[in-house]
Amino acid sequence: MNENKICLKFDKLITDLAGNRYGVSVYESQVEHNVDFNKINIVIFPYEIEDIASSFIQGFYKKLGEEHGKMAALEIMELLALNNETQNKIKECIDTYGI
Repeated sequence: MNENKICLKFDKLITDLAGNRYGVSVYESQVEHNVDFNKINIVIFPYEIEDIASSFIQGFYKKLGEEHGKMAALEIMELLALNNETQNKIKECIDTYGI
């Protein structure tokens, strides 16, 4: 299946992402209208993002999960951090707390 890459942009001073509401806000403003349901959507976090809280990830997936179910949401949209430590944190958060 083809990929649809969505590159997120943040203020250069932001290095940590936290909060359910902030996750919802970023999803709605940068991702929601770019999702292609015929492709695997890969959301790319810039290298400058050093940490992501589980609350942000849960908020980020909230709308997609409510509309399509949590398991389908994980298949529709994948998160990729250019910073390896952040990528490990994303995987750990999803594996431990889910979306």
